[in-house]
Amino acid sequence: MKYLLITALLVLFTHHVSAQHHDGKIDRDKLKTLKVAHITEQVSFTQQEAQAFWPLYNTYEAQRNTLHEASKERKKENLEGISEIAAKKYLNTLLKIEDDYYSNQKEYYAKLESVLSAKKIIKVIQANRSFRKKMIDEFKERHKKEVKK
Repeated sequence: MKYLLITALLVLFTHHVSAQHHDGKIDRDKLKTLKVAHITEQVSFTQQEAQAFWPLYNTYEAQRNTLHEASKERKKENLEGISEIAAKKYLNTLLKIEDDYYSNQKEYYAKLESVLSAKKIIKVIQANRSFRKKMIDEFKERHKKEVKK
């Protein structure tokens, strides 16, 4: 039944894999649905594992996204003409965000160890990477087609 659901989700969204609206903006909900289906298919969770895993994963992703946005906002700042003291403060802020990111990741993996085997944690990591690669490859392919038009 689980495989039927996953297959149906993948078939349903395959032709919309880029998860973009016509205006070029990313449909984050669609992207998240695709990612959940991909991870579920790759890792083959039991029902008990899935119930324990997804709340941890969603919390981790939310924290990671918050840190990513904070880093992105800091990097947008205009640094022309700032003093050395301000530059050091800026650099320390970026390093703090990076430290928070890795602390968050270590905490997440420690929590995962209480609900998944080490092998399944590795499968989760690999599934995340393969999903990201798949999305990047599909974006590149779509971009090539648009450039040819």
